[in-house]
Amino acid sequence: MAVKYSVQASSQDAAFLSALAAHWKLSATAVASKDDEPSVNGAIGLAAVAIALLEASPAALAAGWLGASAADRATVLNWTLFAVNQVRAAEQNAALRTALFVDLNAALRERTYIATSSISLADVLLHFTLWPLVSALDHVGYRQVPHLTRWFDNVQRTLNVRPILALQLNQFYIAQSLPVLRLPRVQAVAPTATPTPAAAASSSRQAK
Repeated sequence: MAVKYSVQASSQDAAFLSALAAHWKLSATAVASKDDEPSVNGAIGLAAVAIALLEASPAALAAGWLGASAADRATVLNWTLFAVNQVRAAEQNAALRTALFVDLNAALRERTYIATSSISLADVLLHFTLWPLVSALDHVGYRQVPHLTRWFDNVQRTLNVRPILALQLNQFYIAQSLPVLRLPRVQAVAPTATPTPAAAASSSRQAK
């Protein structure tokens, strides 16, 4: 099924969506737009377009990128929206950025992936929106959020994710060797009950 969406042609969002569509071999057409937010079929936002692309891909659905069950899908969608709305709100606000790192670090304390027991759109989109924030951390900052940086490193080392990140972030990745950020290596953990974005924030505040 072909997907037609609108996006600013020169934006990073456009490059990410193009890479996502190419990765899943989708018939997708990007229409140039002057609007700040991408859109598809009346739905507005980067998350909405990314979801629409994956819904058109039987391979992505079979791989569980939108969740393998109804419950998983709801969790993936929640974290996908979080990846765009909450992370981008924190880009220009130091207090929000600090709280975001604390919340995500708590949510990932006992998890390998953010939403389900395997890689999903939530992980890939969250990595994409977090990149400017996490890549700006110094070594002290890395050590303060070990679960977040362990997850970040793990996602970008995942083979079927690298092409998407390499195409979007070509100023950091090289197409063939695909070097990645050298973050602290922490052994992956077994999946536990999946936290929701709201629960993660509540838990981290109670721990303070």
